[in-house]
Amino acid sequence: MASLPGIPWYQCLLAHALIHGGAVALATGDVALGMCEVVVHAVIDYLKCSGLFGFNTDQTLHVASKILWLLLLRYAK
Repeated sequence: MASLPGIPWYQCLLAHALIHGGAVALATGDVALGMCEVVVHAVIDYLKCSGLFGFNTDQTLHVASKILWLLLLRYAK
């Protein structure tokens, strides 16, 4: 996995996932969905970087997760 010089890959992955989770929390007003995004985003990116799937699957899963958050926000409350 690629990382920044002197910074372990897992810290880069976590920081990246936290940024996306924060964006989801701000956009939806729901911290729980933001936390779900952190976990899902980190897992998707870890699996992509591990070679389990490629860029297109990675992007499809990221978009699908955003759709899931919107559906949960709309219908789960």
